[in-house]
Amino acid sequence: SGEKWIPGWLPPAGEILPLAQWISALDEFKTRQLAKVLDSTEMPKASWSMQGGYDHPQPGAALLQYMMRDMPDGSRQPSIIYNGFLGDDYQPLTLDLAMQHWLRAGGVRRVCSGHLPHGDSPLILRFEEVVAITADISYADVVSWPGEVTEGSQVCE
Repeated sequence: SGEKWIPGWLPPAGEILPLAQWISALDEFKTRQLAKVLDSTEMPKASWSMQGGYDHPQPGAALLQYMMRDMPDGSRQPSIIYNGFLGDDYQPLTLDLAMQHWLRAGGVRRVCSGHLPHGDSPLILRFEEVVAITADISYADVVSWPGEVTEGSQVCE
């Protein structure tokens, strides 16, 4: 896809970027990918959702894949964008002190995530310097809304 390093990925071992630089690079990546969507005139025959990948011909494919933890080959990418704070065993992950210092140096006090259902209420993890909140409390394949969901309805995922 032409991207040397994608901002959501963990930086290479030993490399520490200031948070503002990481966010700026992420914003530039997003802008380039959305421009590809806006500039496109046709879609490929096979949709991204059926194949996935950073190099799929669908405009914006790199942004779509970037948000996913799972890769088309079944491996996982080390992304922090589309993951919660739960491990494969659904137990809370820890946030090491070095990461907390890095976040605090960038002005971050709370990290919110979702997409990994874990029960009936948000999970709040209080670390020494940062609070992590993960709030996906539904399981999409078993969720049904009683009645019609209309504009102004309040729903939660």
